[in-house]
Amino acid sequence: MDRNNTANGAMAASAAATEPAPYAYRVYVNKEHYARWNFPGVYPARVHEAFVNDPSLFARTPAQVVSAAISRLNTSQYAEQSVNAAYIQGEARLLSNRLNVLAGVRFERTDVGGEGVLIDPSAAFVRNADGTFARNAQGQRIRRPEAGAAGSLQEVAVTRTERGYKANQSYDGLYPSLHLTYSIRDNFQARLAYAKTYGRPNFPDVLPSATIAEADLGEAELADPNVVKGNITVTNTKLKPWTAHNYDFSLEYYTQSGGTFSAGAFLKDISDFFGTETKVATAADLDAVGFDTDYVGWLLQTKFNSGDARVSGVEFNLRHDLRRFGTWGRYFTVFANGTQSPARAASVHWQRAASGAEGAPGPRRVDP
Repeated sequence: MDRNNTANGAMAASAAATEPAPYAYRVYVNKEHYARWNFPGVYPARVHEAFVNDPSLFARTPAQVVSAAISRLNTSQYAEQSVNAAYIQGEARLLSNRLNVLAGVRFERTDVGGEGVLIDPSAAFVRNADGTFARNAQGQRIRRPEAGAAGSLQEVAVTRTERGYKANQSYDGLYPSLHLTYSIRDNFQARLAYAKTYGRPNFPDVLPSATIAEADLGEAELADPNVVKGNITVTNTKLKPWTAHNYDFSLEYYTQSGGTFSAGAFLKDISDFFGTETKVATAADLDAVGFDTDYVGWLLQTKFNSGDARVSGVEFNLRHDLRRFGTWGRYFTVFANGTQSPARAASVHWQRAASGAEGAPGPRRVDP
C-alpha cells in the first residue's frame, strides 16, 4: 500500500494485543532475535494479504485523507531542462617541444522550465471590494463557504493550486581553459593551468513552488507602504549556476622506477554561490523569482546568487614502490598526500540592505 491507513475493528484490537495473531511474525518462533526469544510483532506482508482479502479491515481517517491530498499536490511537479553546448580545442608544442600548450573554450546554454504547487492560505476567506478581509461581528475573518472547515479537504482545494506556479529560465556562458606543461628535464615538469567552471543548482532548488501568506491587515494598514503585507516563500527558478576561476601550479618529478613526487598550489575565485535570504521585496526581486509587482513590500524568502569566496592552498603527493629494498618490494607501494587550505578562505560574510521605512534597518544575512 502506498498510503497511510488506520486499522478498524477486530484488526485494530489484534494488532494491539501482546500476541498479535493471526498477523504475528512466525519466522521468529523459538528463535532469538533482538536479544529476545519469540519476538512479537506484526508481519506487514501478512497484514497486506488480509487487507487485499478484506479491505474493510483498514480505512483512512479524514486527517489522513487531507494529508494524502496535500502530499499529492505538493509532489505534483514537472520540470524540463535542455542543455546545448559547443567547444573548440587546440594543442601546440613550442620551445623545441619542451612546452606543450592545450587550450579550448566551451559555450553552453541551459533552458529550464517547470511547474509546481501554488499555496495561498488567504484564499479561504471572503474579501471586500477594497481587498480587505470581510469580518463578522466578533472581528474574525469570514470563511468562504466552498473552503469548508479549517483543515478540511475543501480548504485544500481552495488554497492549493496544482502546478499553479509556472516558471522558465535560461542562462549561458563561455568556459575557457588553458593548460601549460613545461619539461624542465625529461623527468621533471612544471604545470600551470587555468579553467573556468560552474556548478548548477539542484533540481529541488529550481522546481517551482510558492507559498503566499497574507497578513491580516485592515484598510489603513494596507494603504501604509511601510507595513509588510505578508510573506512569500518561493523557490528561485531563476537561480543561476555558481562559477569559479581556478588556477593551479605544480612541479612533478618522476623517478626511473616509476615513482612520483609532486607539490603545488591552487587558487579558486568563486562567484554567485547560493545563499538563503529573507528581505523586503522590490520589483527587481519579484521579477527575479517570477512574481508581479503586486507583492512589492512583502517579505520574500528564497535562494539567491548572493556571495563570493576565495579558496587557496598548497598540496603534495608522494608515491613510490619498495623494489629498491629487494625484489619483494615491487609488490608494495607507499604513498602520501595532503592539502592545506585556510578554513577562513572557504567562507564569506555579506550584507544587503532592503527597502523599507527611512532609517529602518533592512534584513541582514551573515550565513550564506
